[in-house]
Amino acid sequence: MTLKLIRKSPLQSKLVSNLQWLDPSSMVSVSAIASIWMRKRKDQKRQREEDMEKVERLAAKKRKIEEDIRCLEDNADRMLEKAEIHEIHRFLVQANALRRSAKDKKKEVLDLTNEIGTKKAALFSVQLMNSHRIL
Repeated sequence: MTLKLIRKSPLQSKLVSNLQWLDPSSMVSVSAIASIWMRKRKDQKRQREEDMEKVERLAAKKRKIEEDIRCLEDNADRMLEKAEIHEIHRFLVQANALRRSAKDKKKEVLDLTNEIGTKKAALFSVQLMNSHRIL
């Protein structure tokens, strides 16, 4: 059985031609197809916004960690200066501990950078895919 449609406008006929996932055995009006299409687009938009918020949260976390790294390294430099001036080994040990913490945080920043990149790539590919399918 073929899909019987009541065509109302050129826009709605384009919508119908782009909806390949409908069951061809059912009889559906163009307005029903348009409402299904609009609901699907609204869901895609909501999902895309949620994904963008996740990327923004990750980027904010990355910026905060980078600021922590700068502070740790500055404190380590100050501790080294104190160790040189006062010749106290405790400051040297503290500076080394701060540098180790900064090194660990740099690894975390690298992981976040990779995660942000993959999420952005996924978002871009979904947007690109959707732009070719619709209208």
